[in-house]
Amino acid sequence: MADVNNEKILDNLKRKFNHGSHIIFWYDDNGEFTDKINEITNGLTGIAQVVVLHLGEQLKLKLKFLSASEEENFLIYSPEKQPVLEDNHLRDIILYSDTFTADAQEMIRRDLGLPEKMGSFVKEHSKFFGSKARRKSFSKYDPKSFDNNPELAILATLVNSQRVLVSYFDILRIVLCAGVHNDSYLNEFAKYGVLDAFWDNARKIFGYEEKQPSLIRLATSLFLTETFHQMDKEVPKQVNVYDLMTKYPNVSTFVNQFSNLNFNGDDKFEEVADEVWRFVDGNTLFKNIKVDDFAKSSVFSIFDRWILLWEQGRLKLSDFDSQINGESFPEVVKHRLEMHYGSKYKVLYNMILSAWDLLSSVGRHPSTTTESMITDYINGGYLIDTYYRRFILNYQKSGMIEQFDQTKNLIESVYSNDYLNNYNFSWTEKT
Repeated sequence: MADVNNEKILDNLKRKFNHGSHIIFWYDDNGEFTDKINEITNGLTGIAQVVVLHLGEQLKLKLKFLSASEEENFLIYSPEKQPVLEDNHLRDIILYSDTFTADAQEMIRRDLGLPEKMGSFVKEHSKFFGSKARRKSFSKYDPKSFDNNPELAILATLVNSQRVLVSYFDILRIVLCAGVHNDSYLNEFAKYGVLDAFWDNARKIFGYEEKQPSLIRLATSLFLTETFHQMDKEVPKQVNVYDLMTKYPNVSTFVNQFSNLNFNGDDKFEEVADEVWRFVDGNTLFKNIKVDDFAKSSVFSIFDRWILLWEQGRLKLSDFDSQINGESFPEVVKHRLEMHYGSKYKVLYNMILSAWDLLSSVGRHPSTTTESMITDYINGGYLIDTYYRRFILNYQKSGMIEQFDQTKNLIESVYSNDYLNNYNFSWTEKT
């Protein structure tokens, strides 16, 4: 039996008598409280008379009621089951009286404010509800949010969800954040009989169903489905086992809510995405995807690096008019900085954007007179120096990543040879 103490029993009995009950029948099927009945009797002194009902004493008790005054209160305690109808001579009295049970799970249900229909749910999960700490955590959730799916509240308690309204999305996010190869939460779910409920919700909400489900395969299904939908592509045959397009609205909502969360410290969304990338060998899976396609997706961080390297190649060819999905590179940068990995790649995007600004502006010849040179510099020529300084600043902030040395060398060459030298030459000629 769970920890139901006398104080709790007395509180419930007193509440019933205070609310107008005069006769309360308590059938203690297994006689669990026989050794506590004296304490309970003392606790009801001045409130009600406690009568212990034994076999063969029904008529005796009935006569006692007939001689009792209307003001008297009675608690009738029987350490046995209530007799069947044909053997119950107190049935007529029971019908207009009140009943009480010290069933631990039933009292827990009432204390938690759960509806009667959840009585069997509480009994089924008596192991979980046997802890005061877990009951306290469980009680913070709004019962209306799990009315049709009460196991969700147990799942929420076990992952320590901080939301009052229970949400499977929140539960799943917390589980994935703990690591897609970390089964500690799943082990807790199994311990308290709600592991099947966890996977059943994944099936109903996302369409994810496997004989041997796992967190990494669920995460892979969610992230790949969102990625290929963003690219306006079908999930390739070699990974179509992860296709959840039939439940795409739910998949997209979850992935985007996960992506939009602000993380203190480590980016858990990126950690999960990186695990998925390694699991499916993303370098091979996406090797033939065009820049116009992966530039539409915000799921994997490597797509941003590929965009930057692609633009580096354009700059080497002095191709400033190339577009990605109909957008110029500055427009692409603006949109990518608004996506999940924008903060991570902000320095690199600003670095390559400064290179694009500088290189696309250097191609003109300097003015031929000292006055026009000064006027030209004031009216916009100074921006080339600004672009150069911005590039160097962001290059240094980036940690001077080796993959972008080509752009660094190109900028130094163009700025020094095509810009400064030409200005110096023109200036020398005029002095």
